[in-house]
Amino acid sequence: MAKSAFRSGDRLTPAEADVAIFALKGIEVAQIARLRGSAASTVRAQLARVYEKSGVNSRAGLACLFLEDLMIDPVVAPATEQEVDQEARDEARRRTGRWRDVREPMR
Repeated sequence: MAKSAFRSGDRLTPAEADVAIFALKGIEVAQIARLRGSAASTVRAQLARVYEKSGVNSRAGLACLFLEDLMIDPVVAPATEQEVDQEARDEARRRTGRWRDVREPMR
């Protein structure tokens, strides 16, 4: 599978990454500037660099790229059957307050 632009050699700076996250959340440039304590023109320039480094030209393009990146390399790997079973046992223990194997018969 191809690597996404977020993983290319042209990495985002920490400031650009912050601006990108705010943009993905739909926050307006003026509000991002207030939250970051910077000028709106600085935020616009950082957002332009994010677009350039990512190979997109809009927030919608950035959102699509972000979603594609998640599909290529999911944040959470699918659980194995053993992990699902263990999680079910742990949940049963939390619910009942009993720390026994849920497959054991109750006495």
